[in-house]
Amino acid sequence: MNEKNFGTKLELSNTIVLTKQFAQREKRGVIVVNIIEWTVFTGSISAMTMYFLIALIFN
Repeated sequence: MNEKNFGTKLELSNTIVLTKQFAQREKRGVIVVNIIEWTVFTGSISAMTMYFLIALIFN
């Protein structure tokens, strides 16, 4: 198995899990903290952008 491919699949599945958890939360402060933590963890602006879009949808 290609290591890079595996990493991408793992990251995608983690993103889906986090998105489900995110959708279940109602407290905006907790959501903001999670967005920041996830963005720092992944170092990914695209992840941050995705979460802000989700925040707009759910709020």
